Amino acid sequence: MPEKIIINGIVNEPLEIELNSSIYGGGEAEIYPLPRNDYLLKRYRDKLLTETRKEKVLDFCSRYETFKSFLKIGQYALPEAPAIEVTNDNIVGFAMRNMGKLPQILSFKFDDNDFQTYKGFKLNDYGAIELIYNMYESLMQLHRANIILGDLNPTNILYDCDKKCPVFVDIDSAQLGKYSCYAYTQDYTDPIVEESGKNTDGSYVYNSNSDYFSLALICYELFIGANPYFFSTKPPEFPEVQKMNRRCLINFLEDKNYANSIGMEFSFSHPINKKHIDRLKILESKDKVLYKYFSDTFCRDKRCNLLTQLPKDDKRNPCYTMYNKKKGPVKTIKEVLSENLFTDNQDDNLNDQNKFNVIDQSGMIDFLKYFKKEKIYNINAKEMPNDTKAFMMFVDNLGLDYNNLITRGT
Repeated sequence: MPEKIIINGIVNEPLEIELNSSIYGGGEAEIYPLPRNDYLLKRYRDKLLTETRKEKVLDFCSRYETFKSFLKIGQYALPEAPAIEVTNDNIVGFAMRNMGKLPQILSFKFDDNDFQTYKGFKLNDYGAIELIYNMYESLMQLHRANIILGDLNPTNILYDCDKKCPVFVDIDSAQLGKYSCYAYTQDYTDPIVEESGKNTDGSYVYNSNSDYFSLALICYELFIGANPYFFSTKPPEFPEVQKMNRRCLINFLEDKNYANSIGMEFSFSHPINKKHIDRLKILESKDKVLYKYFSDTFCRDKRCNLLTQLPKDDKRNPCYTMYNKKKGPVKTIKEVLSENLFTDNQDDNLNDQNKFNVIDQSGMIDFLKYFKKEKIYNINAKEMPNDTKAFMMFVDNLGLDYNNLITRGT
């Protein structure tokens, strides 16, 4: 028997849905086409339609316009409008953008001495590295929108071969505010999360760091061709056990005595080990930052965004501070305060002419020349507001000239 639904703003008239006509089915829901080809319906299975899930759908949809200001909508399958069953006025799912038939991200992973091909498209080493950085950028944008994916695994990251960008799906299962993420994929879950145990409602508590760990696993597998915990030892051990013990292939590569220290035998010439160690060496030669990131994550239990490990003069680094070519990296306000540089003498930032030294990082002085009045007054530093030097550095990091800001507000 068909079900009548309405989706305000997308399907404003009651629409009959044949429940046996889905185009895709997963563990939680079925996907159906809509009259508007740019949208799809995600309808949850009846047994999963709890009040909490309905509230979560409404919360996601109510924030959609806000999410648009943080996210490139074409890269995220976000719940946009609730789907309401007409007969009993019950929420049964939601409408989301139709991303097209895109392959999962690991459809392109390195395997059998080359990257896999999908419909004529294939990555190379540098293309894969670029994609990895793009995935971290996309994930960071989700975090800025206060969305924690939680169950981040290869099935919910797709790849758009035409636009050459990752696409995140199944976002409705993410952890959002008070709403938990109940999904769980053991192979890609942060062991720190697992060790913390579940809540009374049966869910884990995820955070941005656990997302970054899960993405690191996916990215490692994309480039190297296997999970970092997949290698051959005597006695043999399951990868999930190696993960909980923090034993990864990089440990053996960086410490030749590591096997003896844990009471195992490890052969560098074993075909599985050699193949993946060769890939790690290639990665280190092509991108030392990414190699070190994997090493820190899997060997030393470090959790962070890959982009923050880039040099400060790299625009992909979220801490990029309009790097000054002549003077080098400029300290952020946080760094200035943590170093306690400006607590005592407030005059040590003055130059010989008794004026404040300010780095014009973005060329604002040249730009402002067009707007200067005929007569400009020189302001003596002693007459300026009693701002701390940390604040002056903060203004400097924004690319503004402190003197101009104080005297003219520009």
